[in-house]
Amino acid sequence: DCVKVTAGKLFSKSVDGTVSVLDLESGKTVTTWKVEDCAKPGAKDLLDGLTSFGVDPAGEFLAVGNGEGEVSTYDVSTGQVINTVDQDRDFKHLNLVRAAGVSRDCRHVHACFGPGIV
Repeated sequence: DCVKVTAGKLFSKSVDGTVSVLDLESGKTVTTWKVEDCAKPGAKDLLDGLTSFGVDPAGEFLAVGNGEGEVSTYDVSTGQVINTVDQDRDFKHLNLVRAAGVSRDCRHVHACFGPGIV
């Protein structure tokens, strides 16, 4: 679904929401976890289920969205959710999070929802 490389680590997310972090120097998996409320889409809905995630430059925080219109920030070292933000719309279930990112200074999380809402 999505792969990024930063701070000597390879980050990957599969369509079922499994996030894996691999240390590029040692070749070993650092951590693996599953994005909350992220289910593997059916074959005909596969493209609708694809979402991109963002990682800060130091590789400490990861922001990712789900099909419920929520954006969560994870601590990469533990795989624990730091914070989750819901859309403030009544139709959030129609707005899959297409992409999420973390600002360089780690003070902001940005997201793009369904029909181009940022």
